[in-house]
Amino acid sequence: EDVPSELQTAIVFLAVPAVTWLAVILLRQWKERLVTTIGEQARARTEAELAREEARRAWEQLQSILKSITEGVTVQTGDGQLLFANEAAARFFGFPSIEALLSTPLREMIRGFDIRAEDGSRFDLTKLPGRRALAGEQPEELLLRLRLLSTGQERWVMVASSPAFDEHGRVKFAVNVFRDHGERKRAEDAWRLLAEVSALLGSSLDTTTTLASVVKAAVPRIADRCAIDLVTDAGVERLASATVTGEPSRRPRPGRELPVADIATLMQPRLTQEESESEDADGSRAPRSTMVVPLVEQGRVMGAISFLGEPPRRPFDAQDLSLATEIAQRAALAIANSRLYTEAQEAIRARDSFLTIASHELKTPLTTMMLLVTGILKLARDGRPQSQSKLLERLSKLEDQGIYFSQLVSQMLDVGRISSQRIALDRTSLDLHALAVEVAERWRGQAERGGGSIEVCGNGTASGRWDRMRLEIVVTNLVANAVKYGGQGPIEIVVVDAATEAQLAVRDRGPGVDATDHERIFGQFERAAPPHAGGLGLGLWIVRQFVEAHGGRVGIESRPGEGATFTVTLPKEEKTS
Repeated sequence: EDVPSELQTAIVFLAVPAVTWLAVILLRQWKERLVTTIGEQARARTEAELAREEARRAWEQLQSILKSITEGVTVQTGDGQLLFANEAAARFFGFPSIEALLSTPLREMIRGFDIRAEDGSRFDLTKLPGRRALAGEQPEELLLRLRLLSTGQERWVMVASSPAFDEHGRVKFAVNVFRDHGERKRAEDAWRLLAEVSALLGSSLDTTTTLASVVKAAVPRIADRCAIDLVTDAGVERLASATVTGEPSRRPRPGRELPVADIATLMQPRLTQEESESEDADGSRAPRSTMVVPLVEQGRVMGAISFLGEPPRRPFDAQDLSLATEIAQRAALAIANSRLYTEAQEAIRARDSFLTIASHELKTPLTTMMLLVTGILKLARDGRPQSQSKLLERLSKLEDQGIYFSQLVSQMLDVGRISSQRIALDRTSLDLHALAVEVAERWRGQAERGGGSIEVCGNGTASGRWDRMRLEIVVTNLVANAVKYGGQGPIEIVVVDAATEAQLAVRDRGPGVDATDHERIFGQFERAAPPHAGGLGLGLWIVRQFVEAHGGRVGIESRPGEGATFTVTLPKEEKTS
Protein backbone atom coordinates (compact mmCIF):
# COMPACT_ATOMS: atom_id res chain seq x y z
CA GLU A 1 0.00 0.00 0.00
CA ASP A 2 2.95 2.29 0.58
CA VAL A 3 4.01 1.84 -3.03
CA PRO A 4 2.75 4.56 -5.27
CA SER A 5 0.11 3.60 -7.70
CA GLU A 6 2.23 4.55 -10.65
CA LEU A 7 4.96 2.21 -9.50
CA GLN A 8 2.44 -0.57 -8.99
CA THR A 9 1.21 -0.04 -12.47
CA ALA A 10 4.71 -0.15 -13.83
CA ILE A 11 5.52 -3.29 -11.88
CA VAL A 12 2.39 -5.01 -13.14
CA PHE A 13 3.14 -3.87 -16.63
CA LEU A 14 6.60 -5.31 -16.39
CA ALA A 15 5.71 -8.48 -14.43
CA VAL A 16 2.94 -9.77 -16.66
CA PRO A 17 5.16 -10.20 -19.70
CA ALA A 18 7.81 -11.83 -17.57
CA VAL A 19 5.35 -14.27 -16.07
CA THR A 20 3.93 -14.90 -19.48
CA TRP A 21 7.37 -15.46 -20.87
CA LEU A 22 8.20 -17.78 -18.00
CA ALA A 23 4.96 -19.63 -18.44
CA VAL A 24 5.64 -20.02 -22.11
CA ILE A 25 9.09 -21.41 -21.33
CA LEU A 26 7.66 -23.78 -18.75
CA LEU A 27 4.86 -24.82 -21.06
CA ARG A 28 7.33 -25.44 -23.87
CA GLN A 29 9.50 -27.59 -21.63
CA TRP A 30 6.44 -29.53 -20.38
CA LYS A 31 5.25 -30.00 -23.93
CA GLU A 32 8.60 -31.35 -25.02
CA ARG A 33 8.60 -33.74 -22.09
CA LEU A 34 5.02 -34.73 -22.88
CA VAL A 35 5.83 -35.35 -26.50
CA THR A 36 8.90 -37.33 -25.53
CA THR A 37 6.89 -39.41 -23.04
CA ILE A 38 4.09 -40.00 -25.51
CA GLY A 39 6.67 -40.92 -28.19
CA GLU A 40 8.43 -43.32 -25.88
CA GLN A 41 5.14 -44.93 -24.90
CA ALA A 42 4.04 -45.16 -28.54
CA ARG A 43 7.36 -46.62 -29.52
CA ALA A 44 7.15 -49.15 -26.70
CA ARG A 45 3.65 -50.14 -27.73
CA THR A 46 4.77 -50.48 -31.35
CA GLU A 47 7.73 -52.63 -30.41
CA ALA A 48 5.49 -54.85 -28.26
CA GLU A 49 3.01 -55.17 -31.06
CA LEU A 50 5.81 -55.97 -33.48
CA ALA A 51 7.18 -58.51 -31.05
CA ARG A 52 3.76 -60.06 -30.63
CA GLU A 53 3.25 -60.10 -34.39
CA GLU A 54 6.69 -61.62 -34.91
CA ALA A 55 5.93 -64.26 -32.30
CA ARG A 56 2.58 -64.95 -33.94
CA ARG A 57 4.18 -65.32 -37.34
CA ALA A 58 6.94 -67.52 -35.91
CA TRP A 59 4.34 -69.74 -34.23
CA GLU A 60 2.34 -69.99 -37.44
CA GLN A 61 5.50 -70.91 -39.32
CA LEU A 62 6.37 -73.49 -36.66
CA GLN A 63 2.87 -74.94 -36.86
CA SER A 64 3.10 -75.05 -40.65
CA ILE A 65 6.43 -76.87 -40.42
CA LEU A 66 5.14 -79.30 -37.79
CA LYS A 67 2.06 -79.99 -39.87
CA SER A 68 4.09 -80.75 -42.99
CA ILE A 69 6.62 -83.15 -41.47
CA THR A 70 5.92 -86.87 -41.47
CA GLU A 71 6.99 -87.37 -37.87
CA GLY A 72 4.36 -87.07 -35.20
CA VAL A 73 5.07 -84.35 -32.59
CA THR A 74 3.33 -83.85 -29.24
CA VAL A 75 3.98 -81.66 -26.20
CA GLN A 76 2.82 -83.09 -22.86
CA THR A 77 2.72 -81.72 -19.34
CA GLY A 78 3.41 -83.59 -16.16
CA ASP A 79 -0.30 -83.84 -15.29
CA GLY A 80 -1.03 -85.98 -18.35
CA GLN A 81 -2.31 -83.32 -20.71
CA LEU A 82 -1.28 -82.68 -24.30
CA LEU A 83 -0.54 -79.03 -25.05
CA PHE A 84 0.20 -79.56 -28.72
CA ALA A 85 0.01 -82.20 -31.43
CA ASN A 86 0.45 -82.08 -35.19
CA GLU A 87 -1.66 -83.85 -37.79
CA ALA A 88 0.91 -86.63 -38.22
CA ALA A 89 0.59 -87.46 -34.52
CA ALA A 90 -3.21 -87.53 -34.76
CA ARG A 91 -3.09 -89.92 -37.73
CA PHE A 92 -0.45 -92.05 -36.08
CA PHE A 93 -2.56 -92.59 -32.97
CA GLY A 94 -5.71 -93.25 -34.96
CA PHE A 95 -7.58 -89.97 -34.29
CA PRO A 96 -9.57 -88.16 -36.98
CA SER A 97 -8.22 -84.72 -36.08
CA ILE A 98 -5.79 -82.82 -33.86
CA GLU A 99 -8.69 -81.55 -31.76
CA ALA A 100 -9.91 -85.11 -31.07
CA LEU A 101 -6.41 -86.09 -29.95
CA LEU A 102 -5.91 -83.04 -27.71
CA SER A 103 -9.31 -83.55 -26.06
CA THR A 104 -8.42 -87.12 -25.06
CA PRO A 105 -6.55 -87.57 -21.78
CA LEU A 106 -3.11 -89.02 -22.33
CA ARG A 107 -3.67 -91.99 -20.01
CA GLU A 108 -6.88 -92.89 -21.84
CA MET A 109 -5.09 -92.70 -25.21
CA ILE A 110 -2.28 -95.00 -23.99
CA ARG A 111 -4.83 -97.54 -22.73
CA GLY A 112 -6.05 -97.92 -26.31
CA PHE A 113 -2.75 -99.55 -27.33
CA ASP A 114 -1.01 -102.80 -26.59
CA ILE A 115 2.57 -101.58 -26.23
CA ARG A 116 5.35 -104.11 -26.68
CA ALA A 117 9.12 -103.98 -26.69
CA GLU A 118 11.05 -104.79 -29.87
CA ASP A 119 11.37 -108.45 -28.86
CA GLY A 120 7.59 -108.73 -28.38
CA SER A 121 7.60 -108.70 -24.57
CA ARG A 122 5.15 -106.47 -22.69
CA PHE A 123 6.62 -102.99 -22.12
CA ASP A 124 6.79 -101.22 -18.73
CA LEU A 125 4.88 -97.95 -19.28
CA THR A 126 6.87 -96.14 -16.58
CA LYS A 127 9.86 -96.38 -18.92
CA LEU A 128 8.17 -94.52 -21.78
CA PRO A 129 10.55 -91.82 -23.07
CA GLY A 130 7.98 -89.06 -22.43
CA ARG A 131 7.61 -89.96 -18.74
CA ARG A 132 11.36 -90.16 -18.31
CA ALA A 133 11.73 -86.72 -19.96
CA LEU A 134 9.17 -85.23 -17.53
CA ALA A 135 11.35 -86.62 -14.72
CA GLY A 136 14.23 -84.52 -16.06
CA GLU A 137 16.06 -87.30 -17.84
CA GLN A 138 17.43 -87.28 -21.39
CA PRO A 139 16.14 -90.69 -22.59
CA GLU A 140 17.57 -92.44 -25.65
CA GLU A 141 15.47 -93.27 -28.70
CA LEU A 142 13.34 -96.35 -28.21
CA LEU A 143 11.79 -98.74 -30.77
CA LEU A 144 8.32 -99.89 -29.73
CA ARG A 145 5.68 -102.15 -31.24
CA LEU A 146 2.16 -100.72 -30.96
CA ARG A 147 -1.10 -102.50 -31.67
CA LEU A 148 -4.28 -100.44 -31.73
CA LEU A 149 -6.73 -102.53 -29.70
CA SER A 150 -9.82 -101.23 -31.51
CA THR A 151 -8.66 -102.42 -34.96
CA GLY A 152 -5.76 -104.77 -34.30
CA GLN A 153 -3.53 -102.68 -36.58
CA GLU A 154 0.16 -102.96 -35.74
CA ARG A 155 2.84 -100.32 -36.04
CA TRP A 156 6.51 -100.01 -35.28
CA VAL A 157 7.49 -96.59 -33.92
CA MET A 158 10.78 -94.96 -32.92
CA VAL A 159 10.10 -92.61 -29.97
CA ALA A 160 12.37 -89.70 -28.95
CA SER A 161 11.58 -87.35 -26.06
CA SER A 162 13.27 -84.29 -24.59
CA PRO A 163 12.42 -82.15 -21.52
CA ALA A 164 11.88 -78.34 -21.62
CA PHE A 165 12.87 -76.30 -18.51
CA ASP A 166 11.68 -72.91 -17.13
CA GLU A 167 13.90 -70.10 -15.84
CA HIS A 168 14.17 -71.85 -12.48
CA GLY A 169 15.40 -75.12 -14.00
CA ARG A 170 12.14 -76.96 -13.43
CA VAL A 171 10.66 -79.24 -16.16
CA LYS A 172 7.73 -77.44 -17.77
CA PHE A 173 6.83 -80.08 -20.39
CA ALA A 174 8.23 -82.82 -22.63
CA VAL A 175 8.44 -82.76 -26.41
CA ASN A 176 7.89 -86.16 -28.03
CA VAL A 177 8.72 -87.11 -31.62
CA PHE A 178 7.29 -90.32 -33.18
CA ARG A 179 8.82 -91.74 -36.37
CA ASP A 180 7.04 -94.52 -38.21
CA HIS A 181 9.58 -97.35 -38.33
CA GLY A 182 7.29 -99.79 -40.14
CA GLU A 183 8.84 -99.67 -43.62
CA ARG A 184 12.37 -99.97 -42.31
CA LYS A 185 11.30 -102.76 -39.99
CA ARG A 186 9.58 -104.55 -42.89
CA ALA A 187 12.77 -104.34 -44.94
CA GLU A 188 14.87 -105.64 -42.05
CA ASP A 189 12.42 -108.47 -41.36
CA ALA A 190 12.28 -109.34 -45.07
CA TRP A 191 16.06 -109.70 -45.34
CA ARG A 192 16.14 -111.63 -42.07
CA LEU A 193 13.42 -113.99 -43.33
CA LEU A 194 15.15 -114.48 -46.69
CA ALA A 195 18.39 -115.32 -44.91
CA GLU A 196 16.56 -117.82 -42.70
CA VAL A 197 14.74 -119.38 -45.67
CA SER A 198 18.01 -119.69 -47.59
CA ALA A 199 19.64 -121.40 -44.61
CA LEU A 200 16.69 -123.80 -44.25
CA LEU A 201 16.65 -124.67 -47.94
CA GLY A 202 20.39 -125.23 -47.93
CA SER A 203 20.37 -127.38 -44.80
CA SER A 204 19.04 -130.52 -46.47
CA LEU A 205 18.26 -132.03 -49.85
CA ASP A 206 15.08 -133.56 -48.46
CA THR A 207 12.47 -131.43 -50.25
CA THR A 208 9.57 -132.36 -48.00
CA THR A 209 11.43 -131.45 -44.81
CA THR A 210 12.91 -128.18 -46.05
CA LEU A 211 9.71 -126.86 -47.63
CA ALA A 212 7.77 -127.66 -44.47
CA SER A 213 10.31 -125.53 -42.58
CA VAL A 214 9.88 -122.69 -45.09
CA VAL A 215 6.11 -122.44 -44.68
CA LYS A 216 6.50 -122.53 -40.90
CA ALA A 217 9.02 -119.68 -41.10
CA ALA A 218 6.57 -117.62 -43.17
CA VAL A 219 3.72 -118.02 -40.64
CA PRO A 220 2.87 -115.73 -38.92
CA ARG A 221 5.69 -113.40 -39.91
CA ILE A 222 4.24 -112.50 -43.32
CA ALA A 223 0.99 -114.50 -43.56
CA ASP A 224 -1.67 -116.33 -41.56
CA ARG A 225 -1.56 -119.37 -43.84
CA CYS A 226 1.10 -120.63 -46.23
CA ALA A 227 1.13 -123.67 -48.51
CA ILE A 228 3.31 -125.18 -51.24
CA ASP A 229 1.81 -127.23 -54.10
CA LEU A 230 3.91 -129.25 -56.55
CA VAL A 231 3.21 -130.92 -59.87
CA THR A 232 3.62 -134.70 -59.55
CA ASP A 233 2.80 -137.70 -61.70
CA ALA A 234 -0.59 -137.83 -59.96
CA GLY A 235 -1.34 -134.14 -60.63
CA VAL A 236 -0.97 -131.10 -58.37
CA GLU A 237 -0.46 -132.14 -54.75
CA ARG A 238 -0.01 -130.15 -51.54
CA LEU A 239 3.47 -130.83 -50.21
CA ALA A 240 3.58 -128.54 -47.16
CA SER A 241 1.30 -126.12 -45.29
CA ALA A 242 1.21 -124.11 -42.06
CA THR A 243 -1.43 -122.09 -40.18
CA VAL A 244 -0.92 -119.39 -37.55
CA THR A 245 -1.31 -120.52 -33.96
CA GLY A 246 -1.41 -118.63 -30.66
CA GLU A 247 -3.94 -115.88 -30.07
CA PRO A 248 -7.44 -116.84 -31.27
CA SER A 249 -7.90 -113.38 -32.78
CA ARG A 250 -4.97 -114.01 -35.10
CA ARG A 251 -6.07 -117.41 -36.39
CA PRO A 252 -7.73 -117.65 -39.82
CA ARG A 253 -11.44 -118.21 -39.63
CA PRO A 254 -12.83 -121.68 -40.31
CA GLY A 255 -13.38 -122.40 -43.98
CA ARG A 256 -10.77 -119.93 -45.18
CA GLU A 257 -8.40 -122.56 -46.49
CA LEU A 258 -5.89 -121.99 -49.25
CA PRO A 259 -7.08 -123.83 -52.38
CA VAL A 260 -4.66 -125.97 -54.34
CA ALA A 261 -3.02 -123.66 -56.88
CA ASP A 262 -4.12 -123.78 -60.50
CA ILE A 263 -0.65 -124.39 -61.92
CA ALA A 264 -1.84 -124.51 -65.53
CA THR A 265 -2.81 -120.80 -65.52
CA LEU A 266 -0.14 -119.52 -63.12
CA MET A 267 2.51 -117.77 -65.20
CA GLN A 268 3.16 -114.67 -63.07
CA PRO A 269 2.91 -113.84 -59.32
CA ARG A 270 -0.68 -113.07 -58.39
CA LEU A 271 -2.01 -110.74 -55.66
CA THR A 272 -5.75 -110.54 -54.89
CA GLN A 273 -7.84 -108.64 -52.36
CA GLU A 274 -11.31 -109.99 -51.68
CA GLU A 275 -14.15 -110.03 -49.18
CA SER A 276 -14.90 -113.08 -47.12
CA GLU A 277 -17.87 -115.20 -48.15
CA SER A 278 -18.91 -115.52 -44.49
CA GLU A 279 -20.05 -112.66 -42.30
CA ASP A 280 -18.61 -111.72 -38.94
CA ALA A 281 -20.72 -111.56 -35.81
CA ASP A 282 -21.51 -107.90 -36.48
CA GLY A 283 -22.61 -108.66 -40.05
CA SER A 284 -19.56 -107.17 -41.72
CA ARG A 285 -17.40 -108.96 -44.27
CA ALA A 286 -13.72 -108.73 -43.40
CA PRO A 287 -11.37 -108.52 -46.40
CA ARG A 288 -8.48 -110.91 -46.90
CA SER A 289 -5.42 -110.94 -49.14
CA THR A 290 -3.99 -113.83 -51.13
CA MET A 291 -0.66 -114.15 -52.92
CA VAL A 292 0.14 -117.06 -55.24
CA VAL A 293 3.65 -117.22 -56.73
CA PRO A 294 4.83 -119.87 -59.24
CA LEU A 295 7.83 -122.09 -58.58
CA VAL A 296 9.70 -121.95 -61.88
CA GLU A 297 12.56 -124.19 -63.01
CA GLN A 298 14.16 -123.36 -66.37
CA GLY A 299 10.98 -121.71 -67.63
CA ARG A 300 8.73 -124.56 -66.46
CA VAL A 301 6.19 -124.06 -63.66
CA MET A 302 6.66 -126.99 -61.30
CA GLY A 303 4.52 -125.73 -58.43
CA ALA A 304 3.36 -122.71 -56.46
CA ILE A 305 3.62 -121.16 -53.01
CA SER A 306 0.49 -119.46 -51.63
CA PHE A 307 0.02 -116.97 -48.78
CA LEU A 308 -3.18 -115.90 -47.02
CA GLY A 309 -3.50 -112.79 -44.85
CA GLU A 310 -6.57 -111.75 -42.84
CA PRO A 311 -7.48 -108.88 -40.51
CA PRO A 312 -6.09 -107.57 -38.26
CA ARG A 313 -3.10 -108.11 -40.55
CA ARG A 314 -2.81 -105.31 -43.08
CA PRO A 315 -3.57 -106.25 -46.71
CA PHE A 316 -0.71 -107.53 -48.83
CA ASP A 317 0.93 -105.03 -51.18
CA ALA A 318 3.57 -104.97 -53.91
CA GLN A 319 6.39 -105.14 -51.36
CA ASP A 320 4.91 -108.31 -49.87
CA LEU A 321 4.54 -109.80 -53.35
CA SER A 322 8.20 -109.03 -54.07
CA LEU A 323 9.22 -110.82 -50.86
CA ALA A 324 7.02 -113.80 -51.71
CA THR A 325 8.62 -113.97 -55.16
CA GLU A 326 12.10 -114.01 -53.64
CA ILE A 327 11.07 -116.88 -51.34
CA ALA A 328 9.58 -118.77 -54.29
CA GLN A 329 12.76 -118.36 -56.34
CA ARG A 330 14.85 -119.80 -53.53
CA ALA A 331 12.38 -122.64 -52.98
CA ALA A 332 12.32 -123.47 -56.70
CA LEU A 333 16.12 -123.61 -56.80
CA ALA A 334 16.16 -125.90 -53.75
CA ILE A 335 13.53 -128.19 -55.32
CA ALA A 336 15.52 -128.34 -58.56
CA ASN A 337 18.71 -129.16 -56.67
CA SER A 338 16.91 -131.82 -54.67
CA ARG A 339 15.53 -133.39 -57.82
CA LEU A 340 18.94 -133.35 -59.46
CA TYR A 341 20.43 -134.98 -56.39
CA THR A 342 17.68 -137.60 -56.34
CA GLU A 343 18.17 -138.28 -60.04
CA ALA A 344 21.91 -138.56 -59.51
CA GLN A 345 21.41 -140.99 -56.65
CA GLU A 346 18.98 -143.02 -58.72
CA ALA A 347 21.44 -143.00 -61.61
CA ILE A 348 24.18 -144.25 -59.31
CA ARG A 349 21.92 -147.00 -57.97
CA ALA A 350 20.89 -147.88 -61.52
CA ARG A 351 24.52 -147.98 -62.59
CA ASP A 352 25.46 -150.21 -59.68
CA SER A 353 22.49 -152.45 -60.36
CA PHE A 354 23.34 -152.54 -64.05
CA LEU A 355 26.96 -153.45 -63.39
CA THR A 356 25.89 -156.18 -60.97
CA ILE A 357 23.38 -157.65 -63.40
CA ALA A 358 25.67 -157.20 -66.40
CA SER A 359 28.57 -158.88 -64.63
CA HIS A 360 26.39 -161.82 -63.71
CA GLU A 361 24.74 -162.07 -67.12
CA LEU A 362 28.01 -161.80 -69.03
CA LYS A 363 29.70 -164.33 -66.79
CA THR A 364 26.99 -166.96 -67.35
CA PRO A 365 27.32 -167.36 -71.16
CA LEU A 366 31.07 -166.85 -70.97
CA THR A 367 31.39 -169.72 -68.48
CA THR A 368 29.14 -171.90 -70.63
CA MET A 369 31.13 -171.04 -73.74
CA MET A 370 34.40 -171.96 -72.01
CA LEU A 371 32.97 -175.32 -70.93
CA LEU A 372 31.71 -175.97 -74.46
CA VAL A 373 35.08 -175.05 -75.96
CA THR A 374 36.79 -177.43 -73.54
CA GLY A 375 34.39 -180.22 -74.54
CA ILE A 376 34.80 -179.46 -78.23
CA LEU A 377 38.59 -179.61 -77.96
CA LYS A 378 38.33 -182.93 -76.16
CA LEU A 379 36.02 -184.39 -78.84
CA ALA A 380 38.26 -183.06 -81.61
CA ARG A 381 41.30 -184.74 -80.10
CA ASP A 382 39.33 -188.00 -79.70
CA GLY A 383 38.97 -188.44 -83.47
CA ARG A 384 36.36 -191.17 -83.26
CA PRO A 385 33.50 -191.09 -85.78
CA GLN A 386 30.82 -191.32 -83.09
CA SER A 387 32.16 -188.10 -81.60
CA GLN A 388 31.23 -186.12 -84.74
CA SER A 389 27.56 -185.74 -83.80
CA LYS A 390 28.43 -184.62 -80.26
CA LEU A 391 30.90 -182.11 -81.72
CA LEU A 392 28.22 -180.59 -83.93
CA GLU A 393 25.78 -180.45 -81.02
CA ARG A 394 28.24 -178.59 -78.82
CA LEU A 395 29.20 -176.23 -81.63
CA SER A 396 25.49 -175.35 -82.02
CA LYS A 397 25.25 -174.65 -78.30
CA LEU A 398 28.40 -172.57 -78.53
CA GLU A 399 26.82 -170.58 -81.35
CA ASP A 400 23.70 -169.96 -79.24
CA GLN A 401 25.79 -168.74 -76.32
CA GLY A 402 27.80 -166.54 -78.69
CA ILE A 403 24.60 -164.96 -80.01
CA TYR A 404 23.34 -164.39 -76.47
CA PHE A 405 26.69 -162.93 -75.41
CA SER A 406 26.73 -160.64 -78.43
CA GLN A 407 23.20 -159.50 -77.67
CA LEU A 408 24.15 -158.58 -74.08
CA VAL A 409 27.16 -156.60 -75.27
CA SER A 410 25.01 -154.80 -77.88
CA GLN A 411 22.43 -153.87 -75.26
CA MET A 412 25.14 -152.43 -73.02
CA LEU A 413 26.43 -150.33 -75.91
CA ASP A 414 22.89 -149.20 -76.72
CA VAL A 415 22.33 -148.12 -73.13
CA GLY A 416 25.49 -146.03 -73.35
CA ARG A 417 24.30 -144.33 -76.52
CA ILE A 418 20.81 -143.65 -75.18
CA SER A 419 22.01 -142.42 -71.77
CA SER A 420 24.36 -139.94 -73.41
CA GLN A 421 21.52 -138.81 -75.71
CA ARG A 422 23.41 -139.78 -78.85
CA ILE A 423 20.46 -141.25 -80.76
CA ALA A 424 21.32 -139.68 -84.10
CA LEU A 425 19.27 -141.50 -86.72
CA ASP A 426 20.81 -142.37 -90.08
CA ARG A 427 17.65 -142.62 -92.18
CA THR A 428 17.72 -144.59 -95.43
CA SER A 429 15.09 -146.34 -97.55
CA LEU A 430 14.32 -149.64 -95.83
CA ASP A 431 11.95 -152.57 -96.39
CA LEU A 432 10.63 -153.55 -92.95
CA HIS A 433 9.31 -156.88 -94.20
CA ALA A 434 12.72 -157.85 -95.63
CA LEU A 435 14.40 -156.84 -92.36
CA ALA A 436 11.97 -159.03 -90.40
CA VAL A 437 12.78 -162.04 -92.66
CA GLU A 438 16.52 -161.47 -92.17
CA VAL A 439 16.25 -161.37 -88.36
CA ALA A 440 13.93 -164.41 -88.32
CA GLU A 441 16.45 -166.46 -90.33
CA ARG A 442 19.15 -165.54 -87.85
CA TRP A 443 17.06 -166.76 -84.88
CA ARG A 444 15.28 -169.69 -86.53
CA GLY A 445 17.89 -172.30 -85.53
CA GLN A 446 17.81 -171.26 -81.86
CA ALA A 447 14.00 -171.26 -81.82
CA GLU A 448 13.84 -174.72 -83.38
CA ARG A 449 16.40 -176.11 -80.95
CA GLY A 450 14.04 -174.97 -78.19
CA GLY A 451 11.12 -176.77 -79.81
CA GLY A 452 9.51 -173.75 -81.43
CA SER A 453 9.39 -172.05 -84.82
CA ILE A 454 9.45 -168.58 -86.42
CA GLU A 455 7.21 -167.47 -89.27
CA VAL A 456 7.09 -164.08 -91.05
CA CYS A 457 3.84 -163.03 -92.70
CA GLY A 458 2.21 -159.85 -93.89
CA ASN A 459 0.73 -157.96 -96.84
CA GLY A 460 3.92 -157.43 -98.82
CA THR A 461 6.70 -154.89 -98.52
CA ALA A 462 6.52 -152.04 -96.03
CA SER A 463 9.01 -149.40 -97.08
CA GLY A 464 9.95 -146.21 -95.25
CA ARG A 465 12.86 -144.01 -94.30
CA TRP A 466 14.29 -145.47 -91.09
CA ASP A 467 17.60 -146.12 -89.38
CA ARG A 468 18.41 -149.70 -90.35
CA MET A 469 20.78 -150.40 -87.46
CA ARG A 470 18.29 -149.14 -84.82
CA LEU A 471 15.33 -151.01 -86.33
CA GLU A 472 17.39 -154.18 -86.62
CA ILE A 473 18.03 -153.91 -82.88
CA VAL A 474 14.28 -153.34 -82.30
CA VAL A 475 13.25 -156.43 -84.27
CA THR A 476 16.09 -158.53 -82.81
CA ASN A 477 15.18 -157.63 -79.21
CA LEU A 478 11.49 -158.45 -79.79
CA VAL A 479 12.30 -161.79 -81.49
CA ALA A 480 14.89 -162.66 -78.82
CA ASN A 481 12.32 -161.87 -76.13
CA ALA A 482 9.79 -164.17 -77.85
CA VAL A 483 12.31 -166.99 -78.21
CA LYS A 484 13.32 -166.65 -74.58
CA TYR A 485 9.84 -166.52 -73.05
CA GLY A 486 7.69 -168.09 -75.80
CA GLY A 487 8.40 -171.67 -74.78
CA GLN A 488 7.96 -174.32 -77.47
CA GLY A 489 5.15 -172.58 -79.33
CA PRO A 490 5.30 -170.86 -82.71
CA ILE A 491 6.46 -167.26 -83.04
CA GLU A 492 4.80 -165.05 -85.64
CA ILE A 493 6.22 -161.84 -87.09
CA VAL A 494 3.50 -159.89 -88.88
CA VAL A 495 4.35 -156.85 -91.04
CA VAL A 496 1.44 -154.62 -92.13
CA ASP A 497 1.79 -151.80 -94.65
CA ALA A 498 -0.50 -148.75 -94.53
CA ALA A 499 -0.63 -145.40 -96.31
CA THR A 500 1.52 -143.39 -93.90
CA GLU A 501 2.56 -145.97 -91.33
CA ALA A 502 3.98 -149.48 -91.10
CA GLN A 503 3.39 -151.98 -88.31
CA LEU A 504 5.48 -154.89 -87.08
CA ALA A 505 4.00 -157.29 -84.53
CA VAL A 506 5.80 -160.17 -82.79
CA ARG A 507 3.44 -162.76 -81.29
CA ASP A 508 4.41 -165.67 -79.03
CA ARG A 509 2.52 -168.38 -77.14
CA GLY A 510 4.36 -168.00 -73.86
CA PRO A 511 3.03 -167.43 -70.32
CA GLY A 512 1.85 -163.90 -71.12
CA VAL A 513 2.11 -160.70 -69.10
CA ASP A 514 -0.34 -159.42 -66.50
CA ALA A 515 -2.05 -156.13 -67.42
CA THR A 516 -0.56 -154.40 -64.37
CA ASP A 517 2.94 -155.02 -65.78
CA HIS A 518 2.32 -153.81 -69.35
CA GLU A 519 3.86 -150.42 -68.76
CA ARG A 520 6.47 -151.47 -66.22
CA ILE A 521 8.28 -153.94 -68.47
CA PHE A 522 9.34 -151.10 -70.81
CA GLY A 523 11.40 -149.56 -68.00
CA GLN A 524 15.12 -149.92 -67.42
CA PHE A 525 16.13 -153.20 -65.73
CA GLU A 526 12.50 -154.36 -65.64
CA ARG A 527 11.40 -157.90 -66.48
CA ALA A 528 8.03 -159.58 -66.38
CA ALA A 529 9.65 -162.97 -65.68
CA PRO A 530 11.22 -163.86 -62.31
CA PRO A 531 14.79 -162.59 -61.77
CA HIS A 532 16.27 -166.06 -62.19
CA ALA A 533 15.10 -166.06 -65.82
CA GLY A 534 18.22 -164.06 -66.71
CA GLY A 535 18.75 -161.02 -68.91
CA LEU A 536 19.61 -157.39 -68.23
CA GLY A 537 16.05 -156.15 -68.31
CA LEU A 538 16.99 -153.67 -71.02
CA GLY A 539 15.68 -155.17 -74.26
CA LEU A 540 12.17 -153.67 -74.21
CA TRP A 541 13.43 -150.37 -72.81
CA ILE A 542 15.84 -150.07 -75.76
CA VAL A 543 13.00 -150.97 -78.15
CA ARG A 544 10.87 -148.11 -76.83
CA GLN A 545 13.75 -145.60 -76.98
CA PHE A 546 14.59 -146.37 -80.60
CA VAL A 547 10.96 -146.56 -81.75
CA GLU A 548 10.09 -143.22 -80.13
CA ALA A 549 13.25 -141.69 -81.65
CA HIS A 550 11.65 -142.50 -85.03
CA GLY A 551 8.42 -140.80 -83.96
CA GLY A 552 6.67 -144.15 -83.51
CA ARG A 553 5.11 -146.05 -80.63
CA VAL A 554 5.25 -149.54 -79.14
CA GLY A 555 2.69 -151.42 -77.07
CA ILE A 556 1.72 -154.84 -75.79
CA GLU A 557 -1.43 -156.95 -75.81
CA SER A 558 -1.30 -159.87 -73.43
CA ARG A 559 -3.10 -161.85 -70.77
CA PRO A 560 -1.59 -164.49 -68.47
CA GLY A 561 -1.51 -167.90 -70.14
CA GLU A 562 -2.33 -166.57 -73.61
CA GLY A 563 1.05 -165.34 -74.84
CA ALA A 564 1.99 -161.78 -75.75
CA THR A 565 1.93 -159.57 -78.86
CA PHE A 566 4.31 -156.61 -79.09
CA THR A 567 3.33 -154.11 -81.80
CA VAL A 568 5.61 -151.40 -83.23
CA THR A 569 4.05 -148.61 -85.32
CA LEU A 570 6.38 -146.42 -87.39
CA PRO A 571 5.66 -143.38 -89.57
CA LYS A 572 7.05 -143.93 -93.06
CA GLU A 573 8.51 -140.44 -93.30
CA GLU A 574 10.26 -138.28 -90.74
CA LYS A 575 7.82 -136.00 -88.94
CA THR A 576 8.63 -132.31 -89.17
CA SER A 577 7.58 -129.82 -86.52
